[in-house]
Amino acid sequence: MKTCYRNPCLKLVLGVMLLVVWLPAKSQKDFYIKNGKLVDSIRLNDLGEKSNGLFITGKKIFEDLQFYPDQIDSYGFADGDKYFSKEIVYEGNSRKFFFKLVYDEKTTLYYLDQPGYPQFFIENDKGGLTAIPKRIDENTSYNSRLLKITEDCKKLENACKRVPYRSESMIRLFEFYDKCSGRPFPHFSYGVMAGYRTHEPFKPALPERHLLTYFEFENKTSAMAGVFIENPISVSDVSVHAEAYLTWEENFAYFKSENLDLDLQTSALMLNIPLMLRYTFPLNKLTAYLNGGVIYTRNFGAKSTLISLTKRNSQIYFVTKEDVSGQIYDKSYMTFTYGAGIKLYITYKNFIFLEFRRNAFRGISTRNTININEFQIVSGISL
Repeated sequence: MKTCYRNPCLKLVLGVMLLVVWLPAKSQKDFYIKNGKLVDSIRLNDLGEKSNGLFITGKKIFEDLQFYPDQIDSYGFADGDKYFSKEIVYEGNSRKFFFKLVYDEKTTLYYLDQPGYPQFFIENDKGGLTAIPKRIDENTSYNSRLLKITEDCKKLENACKRVPYRSESMIRLFEFYDKCSGRPFPHFSYGVMAGYRTHEPFKPALPERHLLTYFEFENKTSAMAGVFIENPISVSDVSVHAEAYLTWEENFAYFKSENLDLDLQTSALMLNIPLMLRYTFPLNKLTAYLNGGVIYTRNFGAKSTLISLTKRNSQIYFVTKEDVSGQIYDKSYMTFTYGAGIKLYITYKNFIFLEFRRNAFRGISTRNTININEFQIVSGISL
């Protein structure tokens, strides 16, 4: 049987590894274009967006390079960043800068970062270079300019009102514009929530004669209420969703035998903090989502009381009442959670939702206290 420490196999492995490293490096190079001619056997220095907008330096074999916007058409780095020479009116004079390419489909989006002049520009088949300054005047912001630019797609009106003045957000906006999509724009949100839950107490594997081995617990229902926040990751359909809500736990159980009766009463106020990843389907105002994650639960003022009746000849002989809270509830614990729901936008930034959720204890803990699975119906509204 051949093994990789023998020479032929070792040479093959090393050859494959060399190809994996060499091919991407071969296909990605620094370059510049002058009068339509591509020059790529060079190394350029990334000086940061401000300096990159004014000039670029580099090296070609033993020759030092330095170019200004009126000398070359464009340049780019091996990591994918590209800059194009464009002429604008700057401080009352016509001047050329290198504009960073941010997005390039039906609409082309550029960014120029200069002192007192950081702003986006677009080009498309409807016209030349159009500036999108963050503040046009005291009463007019970039949102108004975006509404004007995208007036041929009325579906985008709400997104133009909501989009932050950041590259990743503007890219997503013009992706919507090029498709004339009426989807709600991903944004940070917060609100209130409430729900109804069925909690299903169950016992883990317990040592012999542990207190909980005497009891069987019934499923209970109760209400829940709290708050939530949600923030998209890089203006995508995936978001981080967190909540904080209160629940009230209450359980009753009993055990009877010929010589012993046991009554157990438990109650606890629980603070629950779920942290989930949520995927929202790319639909319109009415959409659906899936989420999953973990819940940290902390109990406050848990009380568990055990009443024992010892009998002789069917007569009560001795009665005890003791606090057994430490044997019933943990101070804190974690569970898995997953669910699915629907979301309806009632304005361009506010929505209501309805979700069906399962919280599953199994797989996280093997503690010798009561475990609880849950089924929840949750609804809420963003503010």
